[in-house]
Amino acid sequence: MSDGSSVTAASNDDDSWLTFLSHRSGSNLLYRMRPDGGELTPIFGGVLKDVPGLSEGQCLYRKPHWTRLSPDRKFFLSWAEDVSSPSETNPAPRSHFVIQLGRIDGGPTRVLAPDRPGEVFTWAPDSRRFAYSRFPGPDTRTVTGLSPRIASTQVVIVDVKGLWEEVILEKSGYWTASDWSPDGQRLLLLYEPTRSPRFGRSDVIELDLVKARDRKQRMNELRPGEDFASGRAVERCLRSLTDGQPIGWFTDARLSPDGTRIAVVFSRRTQLNDPGFHELGVFDLASETLLPIANYPDPDRIVGPICWSPDGTEILLARSLEAGDPRESLATSDAQRPGIWAIRPDGTGERFITTGWCPDWR
Repeated sequence: MSDGSSVTAASNDDDSWLTFLSHRSGSNLLYRMRPDGGELTPIFGGVLKDVPGLSEGQCLYRKPHWTRLSPDRKFFLSWAEDVSSPSETNPAPRSHFVIQLGRIDGGPTRVLAPDRPGEVFTWAPDSRRFAYSRFPGPDTRTVTGLSPRIASTQVVIVDVKGLWEEVILEKSGYWTASDWSPDGQRLLLLYEPTRSPRFGRSDVIELDLVKARDRKQRMNELRPGEDFASGRAVERCLRSLTDGQPIGWFTDARLSPDGTRIAVVFSRRTQLNDPGFHELGVFDLASETLLPIANYPDPDRIVGPICWSPDGTEILLARSLEAGDPRESLATSDAQRPGIWAIRPDGTGERFITTGWCPDWR
């Protein structure tokens, strides 16, 4: 391939797609690609033309960030922002991200979550709904350390037609909707009591959606109008999966296609100056054990989210390429030029996929 990719197809459906982000063209774009490396096409992002209200010489760039492909392979959701360059203000205005819905074959997109959504979200297995986190309190980008300034996080389920939404959880702290179980009955959440990178920790939590909705219905019958999503009523619907693990921080968690294992990115935080998240592991739900399978310390640390192959035989992750590798170029920095690799759940068979990051494979 002209971009230097080297891909060997795993035993997955020939109709499957990979999506990923890349700066290979000089700007950040979302690409689609077949598992064998064919049909590589940019489908989202770049310069927006004929935008009204801009001064002469200004351009508007659409910059996709974390992106997920729908289970039916027809749509994608992307946490994206539109940036004007050069900016006419000093300092530059604060970025404003929204979640946009688009088709895998490109074309127009629409905003489904304009209200300060979190960068991580998850599709329902029916491809008709998704769950995301939003923060009704202060802007989370201004909250650091042990500050209690954020009142709560809302975990919201939204219909992709935009006809309804449901607040399934509202609690203090930082809750991230990481994944949705294949049977549609559970949400996988990451929970952080604080945003302190030195003294905090996080856990992987399971929310039982069936139990939650059953309790909501019964409580509405007994006490009409009471807010189910917040307060102590929801506690019995939550189960910590990693509370007993000697891990400081989990930063990503994805369920395997059969729902029996969770691939996680984590940091043990044994030292306060630990540079970041660089370990990959597999958590077995039946035995409740975590198996570390790979360690990528700086400068090879894991970059962004991970995913499983459709048949569950591999985990895809992004990590830094060797310094000076010309296959990936960042427009603003040379610090991280990422590439995507696949690795088996036992830590063997690592292989290079392509340059870029934020892979999703359906």
